[in-house]
Amino acid sequence: AYRNGEPYGKSYSTGSHLYKKDDCIVSFGVRHLPANPQRLLAGRIDEASLYDFELTAEDIRLISNPDTFVSQKQLYESLPSKLQRTYSKLTEKKSALEKEIRRMRENMAVSDKPELQDLALALFNMKEFIYLK
Repeated sequence: AYRNGEPYGKSYSTGSHLYKKDDCIVSFGVRHLPANPQRLLAGRIDEASLYDFELTAEDIRLISNPDTFVSQKQLYESLPSKLQRTYSKLTEKKSALEKEIRRMRENMAVSDKPELQDLALALFNMKEFIYLK
């Protein structure tokens, strides 16, 4: 275990563990499952990362060091101008799509329309619906 990039405590396991597909969960702020109010984290998680490979002690030290952080602005400025333009266009497109999604969600908000609810109920109760598998 590590805290702020430095070893903390003693390792309690020396071997690796095989995590089976669809048989594992990742949880933050819960000591053991099932979760209950007495075992929840009483604090705030500022940042969390999940890796699909084993980190070395050096990896952990570098990750926890704020001086190794590369900002999005620094990364953008390091790109060739052609890639900067492509990135800018894609970012604008992403923003427009996110705005459109928000607008669509607002328009799709469930309102009190009993005629639509009645139609949905009638469709659901149709014999063909009931016996389809």
